[in-house]
Amino acid sequence: MSAPPPRRHPTRPHDRWTRRAVLRAGAGAAGSLLLPACTRPGGDARPSIVLLLADDLGLECLGAYGGTTFATPHVDALAQAGMRFTNVFATPACAPSRAEILTGRYPFRNGWMDNAGPLSPRSLAASEPTFARTLQAGGYATAIAGKWQLGSLAERPSTPQDSGFSESCCWSLELVGGKLESTPDNSRYWAPRLWQNGRLLETTAETYGPDVEFEFLSAFMERNAGKPFLAYHAMNLPHAPYHVPPGYAAPDAGAPQEAQIAASYAAMIGYMDELVGRWVARLGELGIAERTLVVFTSDNGGNENFVVSLGEREIQGGKFTLGESGSNVAFVARRPGVVPAGAVCDELVDFTDVLPTFAALGRSATPDVRLDGYDFAPVLDGKGASARPWVYCQLGRNAFIRDRAWRLATDGHLFHVLGTYADEPADPRSDEKARAAYDGLRAALLALLGDDAKRLKLAPALLRGEPLPPVPAPDAGRRS
Repeated sequence: MSAPPPRRHPTRPHDRWTRRAVLRAGAGAAGSLLLPACTRPGGDARPSIVLLLADDLGLECLGAYGGTTFATPHVDALAQAGMRFTNVFATPACAPSRAEILTGRYPFRNGWMDNAGPLSPRSLAASEPTFARTLQAGGYATAIAGKWQLGSLAERPSTPQDSGFSESCCWSLELVGGKLESTPDNSRYWAPRLWQNGRLLETTAETYGPDVEFEFLSAFMERNAGKPFLAYHAMNLPHAPYHVPPGYAAPDAGAPQEAQIAASYAAMIGYMDELVGRWVARLGELGIAERTLVVFTSDNGGNENFVVSLGEREIQGGKFTLGESGSNVAFVARRPGVVPAGAVCDELVDFTDVLPTFAALGRSATPDVRLDGYDFAPVLDGKGASARPWVYCQLGRNAFIRDRAWRLATDGHLFHVLGTYADEPADPRSDEKARAAYDGLRAALLALLGDDAKRLKLAPALLRGEPLPPVPAPDAGRRS
């Protein structure tokens, strides 16, 4: 039996928070211990794994990362009980990001180069590796619920099973004129169109999709509590369409439309946070919290229509933009007694690393195909650090490669990274350190792409190795 639903509260007022004006609610993130090697005492049991993937949630929305606009007590508590990563990178759009985390391969390799458009396949190929199939082959029970962004389930209801999930309860886009789109009759929230193990689920106007998904995975965990399992909640929250979740007060109907949207968005983030709390409570109820690794992250930066407070800064959502705020995402890992509580880790990680890391934790053989990820299990178990020297981020035919201090875009511009969502244009023509960074990242980029370089828009100057002058504002550091 599942834990009772958490106590609800009315939506907090955000009358002054619109797409361009944000109400600042308080100060800073909770303090935590920075561990240089992110170490902990070891443990060796194969863990169950719960992966919680939020949709369009910038790290600036979370108190644990210094966000001051929203209250996110459950995600913040998860971070305090585990490890908060600061340098994790996704792709800044839903479909390629979800393909990357699932397959362990970059967009130019797995084919998902744009957000379900002409540069992506019709559906995820059954031949693509996935962390689900990898763990399933190693003896794990596997299940997914939530958003299936990688093809129409109306066209191919068995796609999750073909990809290694024994059980599934998912919503998907639909094919319209050969392109995957969200249609008016295909709700993901109230009265959702959910495909459960390949069959369309009957729902009513009172059915709320995120609750169905949680209960589905909760029952799956209960049935498999005695052995290792993978439960992947690929959330829709807090992605549009904006609405009022269960138990939250409706916005003031007389308020401006932007204020109503803002209030709904705040409520959706609040409900997402409560779901994280329900996950943690359920694991405790089943008595398997110590045997379960919980990972919380987001598929890309926040919605580009909102500005949110991060400490004393105002951050515009970076979705669809190849800059720091579009791709540097929240990432929290918790396993009591194994992952050190309150730790902060600055190791470089990108979404391709999830498959090899899950494989290592589950003692499962990695697929016999070209993977791009690095195993960061040593970061969690204290046996070492990640070997990753840089991260790569691609959307469409544009991309960047980034190490701890520098980011080189495929348009030839170099940026000096100063911290979270903070960087400045650099000039490799006159700065020796910038030139060394440019040469190193350029060589790594060309080696990574190989013959696939022709599929991207690489600036002619970049191909020739000729540094460009710094990119001017306002595009510096955001759209590169």
